[in-house]
Amino acid sequence: MLGAVVAATALLSCLHNAQQESLWTKGISYHLPQVAQEVNRSTSPLIVGNRERHNPGNLLALSTLLRDDASIQFLAMQDPTPPLPPGFESVYLFSPTPTYREELVAMEGVRLERLVHDLHLELWRVVR
Repeated sequence: MLGAVVAATALLSCLHNAQQESLWTKGISYHLPQVAQEVNRSTSPLIVGNRERHNPGNLLALSTLLRDDASIQFLAMQDPTPPLPPGFESVYLFSPTPTYREELVAMEGVRLERLVHDLHLELWRVVR
């Protein structure tokens, strides 16, 4: 009898989790679906990310949720701040360092708007 209760509970748990877009156990990647929704609403999007704070893995996981016309650019942190590439209507920064944000605002004359924030990631939109 106890075995049947445990098996039924496990089955119900699996059915519940199968319907979830992202599980709470995926702390680092929990908000990736929300990030993808924000980016997918825009036209000709570019996501710029650095190689800190779990970004390579998160950006690769995020790429599976994005439309085909979305582009992702990785930045090496030791390089000077590059200018934003032309040709993209919407530019997003994925967990940028504070230094990069400050340098980009000063260099490009843009404003940044934070859209998503948790302990492991941030998504900022570049407002021109």
